[in-house]
Amino acid sequence: MPYEIIIGRGGQQPFTIPGTCEAVSHHHARFTVDDDGNWFIENLTGPGGNGIYIKDCNGTFRRTEAKMIDRDSVIRLGSGGHISFTFYANRIIAPDDYSYEFDLIQAQLREIQQEQSRVEAENEKKARKIKAIRAASGVVTLGLLAYAAVMKSPAGFAPAAISGAVTALLPSPDQKRLKAVLEKKKALLLCPKCFSPISEAAIYNRACPMCKAKG
Repeated sequence: MPYEIIIGRGGQQPFTIPGTCEAVSHHHARFTVDDDGNWFIENLTGPGGNGIYIKDCNGTFRRTEAKMIDRDSVIRLGSGGHISFTFYANRIIAPDDYSYEFDLIQAQLREIQQEQSRVEAENEKKARKIKAIRAASGVVTLGLLAYAAVMKSPAGFAPAAISGAVTALLPSPDQKRLKAVLEKKKALLLCPKCFSPISEAAIYNRACPMCKAKG
């Protein structure tokens, strides 16, 4: 059987949207479930209103007028900041139990931690290789310099200079990739209720120290 509720500060959703969330309209969005069990959300604020935003797979909130969603969808009412309101779609069916959300975040966190371990291992391997090459190149460079000095030939310094230059141009470990992984992890470490930054320990303990949400 189709199901429909209005979401907003004066809506029918089974959780309260604080009055301080001034970007949220009285009737902000319509949530529906069709005969096949598909979930949809629709913006009721109009093209010029504060709108609804859905978080994509890259962690970016994108405005939409109407979209099919699922339990995992993160929805923001308003363009952002403390006057907006953000929630997991699952709260519509489980308003006070955050078990599903903590399970989801834990699974995503484990994937990111595995990716971080892979990148750090690759960087460490690359760093050892670069260190060995530089050490060998240093020995070669010193040998060439010594040979040039003994032979008293300025031309002999050229190979030594080339050897040093090549060593200086060796690629360094991929810190940019590691930084991207760490940023992705940081963006994930948010309470599923209040969306305040929390620690990995809080995620695994399934409890937010800020709003006391548990799962």
